[in-house]
Amino acid sequence: MKEDVYIGETDLIQYPQSQYYSPAIQYPEYCYRDVTLEKNEVYDTIRQGFFELGYDCENYGKPNWNPLGTIIQKGDTVLIKPNWVFHKNVEPISHDMDCMVTHPSILRVVIDYVLIALGGTGRVIIGDSPIQLCDLKELMEVHGYNRLWDFYKERNISLEIVDFRGVIARIEKDRTFTGEVDDNLGILVKLNEMSAFHEKAHADNFRITNYPPAELRKHHTQSVHEYNIHPFVLEANVIINLPKPKAHRKAGITACMKNFVGINSRKECLPHHTKYSIDEGGDEYYRRSYLRSISSDLRDIYLTLAYNKNRYTKFLSFYTSIIDKLGRILSRDNYSEGSWYGNDTIWRTIIDLNLILKYSNKLGKIQNQPQRRVLNICDMIIVGEKEGPMEPSPKPIGLILLGNDSLLCDIVISKIFGCNYKKIKYIDYLIKLDGAPDISKLNIMYNQSNISYEEFLSPIEWQIEFSAGWNNFLSTRSKLIY
Repeated sequence: MKEDVYIGETDLIQYPQSQYYSPAIQYPEYCYRDVTLEKNEVYDTIRQGFFELGYDCENYGKPNWNPLGTIIQKGDTVLIKPNWVFHKNVEPISHDMDCMVTHPSILRVVIDYVLIALGGTGRVIIGDSPIQLCDLKELMEVHGYNRLWDFYKERNISLEIVDFRGVIARIEKDRTFTGEVDDNLGILVKLNEMSAFHEKAHADNFRITNYPPAELRKHHTQSVHEYNIHPFVLEANVIINLPKPKAHRKAGITACMKNFVGINSRKECLPHHTKYSIDEGGDEYYRRSYLRSISSDLRDIYLTLAYNKNRYTKFLSFYTSIIDKLGRILSRDNYSEGSWYGNDTIWRTIIDLNLILKYSNKLGKIQNQPQRRVLNICDMIIVGEKEGPMEPSPKPIGLILLGNDSLLCDIVISKIFGCNYKKIKYIDYLIKLDGAPDISKLNIMYNQSNISYEEFLSPIEWQIEFSAGWNNFLSTRSKLIY
């Protein structure tokens, strides 16, 4: 397959509102009689993207046009991977969900063409692993996914809607955690010396928010690095990746490659930051601080007690927060939990999971050849800026981006967002490896033209404001602290 990237521009500042997100046009290959009176630019743009990328061009405009037949074979298991990070946006002004999760109108187009390619064979799985506190049932109902599932159910079409999480939890009023745990769900994939964490010091200090550190230490040591992958991911022959690109506090941006964090069933396998300051081998915050190191230690204790339903949990959580706030003030360092450009941890997790996605077989063993085919369709009608991924602010830019190479798509998205891709650590790492794609040969299909990466200019109205810990670094408007 060609390593081209298609950028489809629409006039949309909101998504289609029709009940089932059907097209307004009875296209020759369209399998249903259900069409809408409302223009559906999402459907039209993705369909056009398939054509622009050269998918089954000889049959375009005919009833037998099968664009995804380029990557999907009869009998395949196809995983559609949206971004379902959380059921609500805690951003204090808009609480907008369209900038946070993949919109169901995107899924509607993809499902239709996947079904055409499968021709009544194979399996269609739609799944993700949101954070453990996400109420996925509420997200499905409130954000319109259930209406989409009903459309196919009424037509006796089987879709498997799957929650990939092995841990589903909630925080009680006393600040303890309760929930459901499935210890037998995932398949452990060991990378060890193949991991981007190999030979990185301070493995005992890897952390992820709201998980006890002892659980993370089971999966990441100086010599062992492993991830718990949902079996449906490893069984898939094809993955259609549907990220919601936005600013990200820990990684700078989240786009195609970061979206694959959701293939992991147990979040305690995912290092997100490293405890303590830069001087102490960490990246939790920048400046060494006695108070902040105490608060980091107390938070470890709090999380351990919280999962054990200890009655002192609420008090410990409160005092930990007070000490941390005081430490921030005195050290004049407001970075926390690795939510800044100095994070040297999460990019390695992103690298590892994309390695697994590409090369792990169904049994969790890494092979020399790619094991599955990937197509990225990026929902950029409304993107998230500022404090993503958990409280992004909406920014309508009206784009849909398609491409089969996740790295190249993320490079183009970086440019759309207005930042130098070399400052995104996982991109910079991969682009320096032997065999990395030649950016100078990247072909971007935009505005009915084929242009190079250097020729492609991102309009100012597409560019976003990044999170507080990244904005000055990525926009290069201010002097950095190191």
